[in-house]
Amino acid sequence: MGARALYAGPGHVIVYGDDEFLAVSGDVLGKPAREAFAQPEYAPAQWAMDRVFRSGIPEWVDAVSMTGAPGRLLFTPVRDPESRQVVGLASLWTRVPASTRRTLQARHDRSELALPKA
Repeated sequence: MGARALYAGPGHVIVYGDDEFLAVSGDVLGKPAREAFAQPEYAPAQWAMDRVFRSGIPEWVDAVSMTGAPGRLLFTPVRDPESRQVVGLASLWTRVPASTRRTLQARHDRSELALPKA
C-alpha cells in the first residue's frame, strides 16, 4: 500500500507512522522531520512540507525511500475542523512501478539528486 505518517505543527513533528513507515524510518516519533531526516537528499521533501503547510495545497514529490526504492511522496494538509487552519500534514509514500523509473531518474539527474542504480 505505502508508508503513511502524520506531522504536527509548522515544525512537522512526527506524531504517527504506520508499520511500514516506522520499519524504514526507525525511532522517529516525537521528532521534527528536519531532525529525523537530516540528510541532504531529504531537503526537497522538507521544502514541500513547508509549502503545503503554508499554502494548504497538497503536493507530490519524487522521492527515494530510506531503503533506496524510488517512489512518490504525497503531502496533504490536516486542518483544524473549526478554524480550517492547517495544523499538520499527512504523508503517503508509494513505490513507483519499474516502468516509470527511467522518467524519475531523468528528473533527478537534472536536479542533481540521482537515484541509486538498480
